Amino acid sequence: MATQQVTFVKQKIIQYIYDHKLKYGRRLPSQKSFCTSLNVGSATVSTALKELSNEGILKIHDKVGVTILRPNTDGHIGRYIGITPPPLITSLYNCCLLHLLQQYLLARGCQPVIFYCLDLPEIDGFQLETFPGLKRNLEQHALDAVFDLAGLSAEVQEFANKANTLICKIGFFPSCEMNYVNYDMAEYITGAVTRLRAKGCSRLGLLVSDTSTVNCLQLESLQSITMISGIKTVPDGIRWIHEALESGMINNFDGLICFDDMVTLAVASELVRSTSKCKSSPWLVTSGNQQIPLVYPLKQTIVCMNDLDIIAKNAVDSLLSALQSDHLEPIKKTLPFQWKDYSTKSF
Repeated sequence: MATQQVTFVKQKIIQYIYDHKLKYGRRLPSQKSFCTSLNVGSATVSTALKELSNEGILKIHDKVGVTILRPNTDGHIGRYIGITPPPLITSLYNCCLLHLLQQYLLARGCQPVIFYCLDLPEIDGFQLETFPGLKRNLEQHALDAVFDLAGLSAEVQEFANKANTLICKIGFFPSCEMNYVNYDMAEYITGAVTRLRAKGCSRLGLLVSDTSTVNCLQLESLQSITMISGIKTVPDGIRWIHEALESGMINNFDGLICFDDMVTLAVASELVRSTSKCKSSPWLVTSGNQQIPLVYPLKQTIVCMNDLDIIAKNAVDSLLSALQSDHLEPIKKTLPFQWKDYSTKSF
């Protein structure tokens, strides 16, 4: 409710500037007058003024009061921000991140527009046609920007650039992407390998949707890792672990690195159920999130914990800051994560 009130007050202040045709440098009425006319508390008005100041619309002075910097702006209120989540949203990570992004966008007065997809991506990423309505909205310039959680192809990004629409990737992506707010994929893989080596593991496997994304990192540690591609969904992970257990291939690995928490949970469950087919269960490394932490049945599990609230807030703040500038500023932000070791209960 408090967030809705702040957004309401921001809208009213911007409307006041427009109605009274206030110019650059003019002072706004006192906070008390807004409290009285809008029937809200002083804390709500103060927060609204601070947010408008952070957006570059107002300037708050210690003694002079509040003056106008950009009289012709409407702030971020009313912006339409697209979001492209992965198909079927089978990951708790993406479900939670999608929810938090919507919350932070609404709190800033923006309108999130979600484009759902039921198809799996091509090798080089999702195409425009796999997200019904996305192409039309880009062509009609109906979107101010797009948060990409799925992994749109280079062709889609080029199409968006021609429509002057910024696309910002969120999640585990190589930092070679043009605009991103992510957890460093290279750091994650390097950290996972280091921790598995410390456990005595030497035969490592990496479960990925496709190898091209990882190969572009050019990590030296990848040379000693077996790539296991085609793991895009939980059913893919279950199918692979069944085949690995039946063929005995699972015994080729004493450490497995995953990116998806639900895939890891499925693999760990099958390993526990099939101890007779596996000489010794491999160690597992996976990413997880603090908002919905999973409990893995396999003790030999190391989790890279992400705070999705932090990444959602940083993504929204960075995107709106880029949109605020006269020329779209590149977004390049990498966030830290924490490692949790189930075997030592260090969590």
